[in-house]
Amino acid sequence: MTVSGLCVLCLPSARSFGSIVAIVAVIGLMDGAMMGQFSLMILKCISKHQLNQAWGYIMFFIGIAIGIGPPLAGLMADRLGSYTASFYTAGAILIIGASITSLMAFVKQHPENSDETQSCDGELLVTEKLTVL
Repeated sequence: MTVSGLCVLCLPSARSFGSIVAIVAVIGLMDGAMMGQFSLMILKCISKHQLNQAWGYIMFFIGIAIGIGPPLAGLMADRLGSYTASFYTAGAILIIGASITSLMAFVKQHPENSDETQSCDGELLVTEKLTVL
């Protein structure tokens, strides 16, 4: 996300078609890598049983951002007379989002308890599940 944000910040200074193509190619590669890592990041934050619901929420909010972003950038360009501020705002938002996501490594994670075994005050509690086919 940080590299994508930096590339978006560089777009207003691109002066040739080749430089725009190079920047957009890097943005595309980073976007693909970012989408591939979303599921791993979600799994780190929640349990496997809530993955589908969390993925749905993520896609919902991405859809809202994709729907609101271009009209908002156009409105900014109409008011300010240039798309430069829109690119700088979008790049800054991507970099801030990457910074917030990077802070996850420093947050203390509670160890996940398995469904079959749980630790309780030094004793081992074993539960048995009955499966009916």
